Amino acid sequence: PDVVMGEAFSAEETLFIFDWDDTLLPTTWVQRQGLSLDAGSVPTDEQRGQLQRAAECSRRTLQGAMQRGRVVIVTNGGQGWVELSCSKFMPSLAPVLVEVQIVSARATYEPQGIACPFEWKVHAFKKEIYGFYSGSGADVRRNVLSLGDSMHEHLALASVTQGMSNCRAKSLKFATFPE
Repeated sequence: PDVVMGEAFSAEETLFIFDWDDTLLPTTWVQRQGLSLDAGSVPTDEQRGQLQRAAECSRRTLQGAMQRGRVVIVTNGGQGWVELSCSKFMPSLAPVLVEVQIVSARATYEPQGIACPFEWKVHAFKKEIYGFYSGSGADVRRNVLSLGDSMHEHLALASVTQGMSNCRAKSLKFATFPE
């Protein structure tokens, strides 16, 4: 069903679901630079400067979203990957991540016998979306935004919100393996 548009959605009606890799963290760039979580892998001053600029963009993005709704990061990375990679490559972003719920779809659903990364995202999106709007009546407007570089996020959002009453689902897909 269509949502009648008039006034803007409130923060109480809005849920942002961010991916981590190549969305908030420039993972492909980090890998192409030869960087890793290993202790011996230390960014150069130039790399550190570029990562700091990326962290600042991610910080502004997350804080802007937090002012406009609830923010969740759903990753297919393992448990702790977001926090570890953030502390290694974008430490200035860490204080913002403390304020955000981080979900490892892989760590949650792979042990349950679900082997497909797309299905991990679908299950995680469903849990977060239904959890956020639980207790809301059918007449409550729902505004769900997904931001990520994979079709997994786009398709998971469509799958979970299809048929939800008064739901406006929006997906912003970034480049896969960006330069």
